[in-house]
Amino acid sequence: MIMKQIKEFVVISILTVFVLLSCKKEEQDTPITPSADILKEKIVKAKVIEYGSDLPIEGATLSICPTAVSRYGYECTGDYINFYSNTNGECFFKTDSVYLFRSVAKDWYDGTFYPNCLLDEWIHTNSDGTLYVPDSFTVRLVPYRYVTVHVKDTGTAVDTDKALLLHVRGLVYPRSGGDPGACSSPLLNQVTLRPQIDTTLYDYFIYGNADNEFIISEGVHSWENLPIGVIHREIKYIPKEDSLTVEIIY
Repeated sequence: MIMKQIKEFVVISILTVFVLLSCKKEEQDTPITPSADILKEKIVKAKVIEYGSDLPIEGATLSICPTAVSRYGYECTGDYINFYSNTNGECFFKTDSVYLFRSVAKDWYDGTFYPNCLLDEWIHTNSDGTLYVPDSFTVRLVPYRYVTVHVKDTGTAVDTDKALLLHVRGLVYPRSGGDPGACSSPLLNQVTLRPQIDTTLYDYFIYGNADNEFIISEGVHSWENLPIGVIHREIKYIPKEDSLTVEIIY
């Protein structure tokens, strides 16, 4: 009786191994993307820091899709989930595939710059075609602040009585270096300047810990949000703290 049970167990085991091997071969013959299907489940750490100081930011909201697949580019298969940074600026999430980062938000901070300007490391395709998915990444948020701006018209920059416009935009430098032009914010805080008259602007909204480009122009392109007929342009570094008056002379 015992010998019969042993023989039956051996036969069942052999059939089981054959079935498993057959399934494995079928999976190998099925086209798969070398990304979501081969990645192992992992815990990813995201950290949110302040641009210009690298201080951790607590209470930032990160919108992340932990499950994504490759169809026409990568897309979320479920829902984007909100995660919140702790006192160390960190949050953790579990993923069993490619994850997608959509946004990060915190009061008095701007996270709307292009992702490659804010993120230190991100998912990319290697030269051999394989997908690199980091186990951690860092996001930088640019602080907002208010300053006083004093604009002085010397009457020498332009020979016209036409009213001009003052705008500002923040410049964010990627960690890897390079031209910040691709990482500039849209034009902010458009103000009309009266010809031949000095203007003082209180509580002017700009970026802290960052270079700000002040632009005086004749107008703005209606849909590209770019200055037209630039009369004056200068870049000034604005710290996050301290009372500050910015002098613009043109």
